[in-house]
Amino acid sequence: MKLYLSECKQLVASIIYYLFIVILVFSWFWNFRGVTKTEINRAKGAALADIGFERPLLLKPSKGEDYFGSKVSEDDPAAIMTGVTRALLSEYEKNSYATYPLGYYKAITLNDDEQNRVLEILCEITGLSEGQLKDLPEDYFPAVTGTIISFDAMSVDEKGNLNTVMGDSTGTIREKDKCKHFSSQVTYEDFKELMQEIETIIGEKGSLYSPEMMLTYFGMSEMTYEEACEEYKQTINQDKVTNGFARLFCDYMGLELGLYPIFLVVANG
Repeated sequence: MKLYLSECKQLVASIIYYLFIVILVFSWFWNFRGVTKTEINRAKGAALADIGFERPLLLKPSKGEDYFGSKVSEDDPAAIMTGVTRALLSEYEKNSYATYPLGYYKAITLNDDEQNRVLEILCEITGLSEGQLKDLPEDYFPAVTGTIISFDAMSVDEKGNLNTVMGDSTGTIREKDKCKHFSSQVTYEDFKELMQEIETIIGEKGSLYSPEMMLTYFGMSEMTYEEACEEYKQTINQDKVTNGFARLFCDYMGLELGLYPIFLVVANG
């Protein structure tokens, strides 16, 4: 016990310990502060400019609403393939593949052989040649693919509403437009196998091509009224509201609490 208390005193006396506390407070302030209050205000009808597109979490759904929020699912495989292919083509052209092996960004650069294999996969999925991939029409992909929005491919009507050039984000196209717009030439099952190969080529965890990340970024679809009611019931009756916010707090703060203390231990080792 004396040894334990001695170690605690040594840690508390370290400037690294106070730096760690400052980082924790800054992370909480920057990422989580005000989240709960914001959701309460939204449920009361407050219009906030920085809330995004989702409906208020604590507001009971009404059948008269036009939008009930989004869910992550494989209900629309065409949209998933469209968004993932778009991201893969962009990263191939830059030869810079984003990964998050420990929750932090890391760019991977591939060698020539690996890049050639990625190109072969892109050609297989799109049915296009290398030359055609380098000269795609501006509206080859939809303006919106998952969480990626291309404002260059959108127009504004007389009422100020944003409209996509291509029509929708599912990749469903007219027969005569197949040469102009993306349409996967492989099945969804084959597509997932190709993305597993891409993930292996990149060699780091957390790329856009893992099954989890593909759904997170591109597997979004609108919830029905019934699904929104079920989510609301879970938030109110099962989570008792606070459990959901507690999980969110843990998501924000868990990385700092799991990683940064190692520097404190090393500094006082």
